[in-house]
Amino acid sequence: MIQGSHYPTKTALDKLSGDVQSQMKKRDQYHRRRMFDPDAPIDYINERNRKFNRKLERFYGPYTDDLKSDLERGTAI
Repeated sequence: MIQGSHYPTKTALDKLSGDVQSQMKKRDQYHRRRMFDPDAPIDYINERNRKFNRKLERFYGPYTDDLKSDLERGTAI
């Protein structure tokens, strides 16, 4: 066989396009967008800061709950 002389058949192209279409359908089924909560408190200035604040809350939230409640009441020293 001479290099570059192979051309795919019509059935092979149909099989490939069918496979690609099924992959796209499967990919669309598992895609889920994150829902935006309009009632959540706004403690960020942009999207990157929102993600950073969420990460901080996840790691340090249990340790800072009492401090946050004191600040809200105005009894923090």
